[in-house]
Order: sequence, then structure tokens, then C-alpha cells
Amino acid sequence: MIKGQTILHSIYQPQIRESLFHLFNKIRSETSVSILTRKELIVIHEPEKLQSTDEHKGAVWQFIPLSSIDSLYLKDNDDETMHLVLKLRSNDEMKFLFSILNLKDLEELRAIVKELKNKIYLKSH
Repeated sequence: MIKGQTILHSIYQPQIRESLFHLFNKIRSETSVSILTRKELIVIHEPEKLQSTDEHKGAVWQFIPLSSIDSLYLKDNDDETMHLVLKLRSNDEMKFLFSILNLKDLEELRAIVKELKNKIYLKSH
């Protein structure tokens, strides 16, 4: 986190599993935490585990400056999940999988990001 920033919003997403033939579970998404500050969106998630071991090897931190986000929207999937989609100024796209149970928190995150981006735009013009 950038020094002096405070957390405005956060979302905890437990691991998402998909049942296969009612016998096996496939991991669709590892546990993650999304943290929003006035300057950036930070997404911390567990790396995919190595097949040979169940040991955790740390976490992956992604720092996404709000100034690099063109738009942010939610894409509903056909199951009980949805994607948080970030369209970046570089024309790249980032997708993060969430349970539909986090819909309220995701909508709140989207609204806060929109408000912050409007303030950034007004300051620059």
C-alpha cells in the first residue's frame, strides 16, 4: 500500500470450488482479498498450489492504480459466481472471480471506484 493511504473498502473471497460428479472438487479460484484505497486497488490471492504438494508458497499481490482503470463492471456467470472485470487504459482486461454472495460488496466497490475516478478527473481538469 502507498504510504499514508487508508483502506476504504475490502472484500474477502473464500476459495471457490466446483463439484465434479458429486465425488471430486475442482478449485476454480483461490482465496483472495481485494483492498481499495484512494489511489489503488490491491488484490491479494493465494497462488495455485503445486500438484505435488499442498504447501502454500506465499501470496500474489497485484497493485492496480485507479488512474490505470478505464472502467470496472460486473459480469454475471451462469452459475453462482460473477467476475469483477477491469478494463485498463492499456486496453488490457483483468478478471477476478467472486461468489454471487459478494454482490453487495462488489457493487459498493464499483460505486466507490466510480466516485474516486470522478474526483481524479475533476482535479485534472
